[in-house]
Amino acid sequence: MLSAEEPTTTIGTTHNIATSLTPTAPGPKLTRPQKCYLCHTLIANSKSICSQCRAVVYCSRDCQISDWKSGGPRIENGRPVYFTPHKVICPKLKQWMEREKENVLLREYFPWLKGTGGGGQPFPLVETLRESGVEVEGTGREKGYWNVTAHVCSHELSFRQLVEKKRRELLEDGRDGGEAEKIVEKEVGVYQPGLMLLGEQFPGDEAWGLEEGLFPHLPDSDGIKAVPNPLDGTLIASWQQYYEWRNIPPRSIAVMLLHMPLTIYRMVTKFPHLLADTSEPLNIHLLGPERELDIVPLFAELLFLLPHHNINITMIGPTAFKLRQSLREMETAKPALLTKYPLFTYTHPTTPSRKINIHIDTTTEFYQNHPTFTNPSPSTHPSIVCALNAGLSTYPTWPEILTHCLTQQIPFACTEYCEQSVEYYYGRVIIPVLNEHNQKARGRRMGLDDVRTEFNAFRQPGAKGNEFTRCPDHVDGFLTWFWSGP
Repeated sequence: MLSAEEPTTTIGTTHNIATSLTPTAPGPKLTRPQKCYLCHTLIANSKSICSQCRAVVYCSRDCQISDWKSGGPRIENGRPVYFTPHKVICPKLKQWMEREKENVLLREYFPWLKGTGGGGQPFPLVETLRESGVEVEGTGREKGYWNVTAHVCSHELSFRQLVEKKRRELLEDGRDGGEAEKIVEKEVGVYQPGLMLLGEQFPGDEAWGLEEGLFPHLPDSDGIKAVPNPLDGTLIASWQQYYEWRNIPPRSIAVMLLHMPLTIYRMVTKFPHLLADTSEPLNIHLLGPERELDIVPLFAELLFLLPHHNINITMIGPTAFKLRQSLREMETAKPALLTKYPLFTYTHPTTPSRKINIHIDTTTEFYQNHPTFTNPSPSTHPSIVCALNAGLSTYPTWPEILTHCLTQQIPFACTEYCEQSVEYYYGRVIIPVLNEHNQKARGRRMGLDDVRTEFNAFRQPGAKGNEFTRCPDHVDGFLTWFWSGP
């Protein structure tokens, strides 16, 4: 039986406290306050940083020494929570920080990434959009694909976090913290995924908000917009390779949206049998879509990345389900995109027999209630089940879905923000699910070697930001996949 070992045995050998606390390790310059790794005090400029892992900062040398020796307890939500001493987890943090070398290569390729750094600091997306000529004030369908507010984008900082931040500010000023939510709504608006689907039609290239040549056109049948060169037998494996194939210059920030369809592409390429079988459509079940609902036409890029397939994408999840209620509350007699089936269709301009269809399932809030889940059969199985920024250890429904994919031999892939989350859900979710599968399975037994994880080549380049560590933390940052088939 697989087991999740205690951190003291999985981390490896520790190093000497004297070298870790060397005074030649000044704290990094912070572009936003981070939290002391021990006491969680917000600090504008760190006083100390571990010179070995360079992943955590402290408000004082006293906190650093205390954390090295004994870790917690720390008070969270009014209760003491005990943490592993830093001397135990330091080697693992150092290993995770090695990923930053790959981010350096991205910063060398994309000029707008230079100077943004990493180390737990969030990429200034809104400011970069403004510098690229994209108007970002407000929120809604008129924002096109960049449906962001003036201060926040999806997956960067949630509305609840903004409210909590404003509440603290009000209390510090001696004002009523209960007004925080109304103030935030007035100041920055509320991000609502899928607003575009409540309109009557999808926008054209104007939804990019970028100048000509800085985004990938969808070619049309009249030949005005050129079809990309065929990718017969070639797999795109990096952002640079993709940009060069699509003739997009590195100064383009289109990558900040394209990470979603390109990550789905990366997931599909992890399963060679999916690429080899072109006799049947590639049926993709995309679970828990949020930001994806605002860029539906961009998934047509998959038709050129996977040149020999017909593609069907079905998006299923609570956000799509709730959009149906929003549509009912709208006082309009005009048909909305959300009511169309399929929601979006794009036909290959030079090969009319090939097309991509995108569906939004608004009848099922949770995948466990979807007909292909409740009444599984090989004829109705999806080709792959996938999720972006899935939160496997956060949502209690995932173990049942993973078990279903293992039992029915359906390929599964998902992404997470950071490597810490990956390691956490391996122990809390993956191992228990594999053990249960192996006890009941009639076919191939699954081990940890059958579950793979990589630093996603098509992650969103700018860092998401992390208050507690300086380790790489990205939207669609780490890709995990498995298949229990032969």
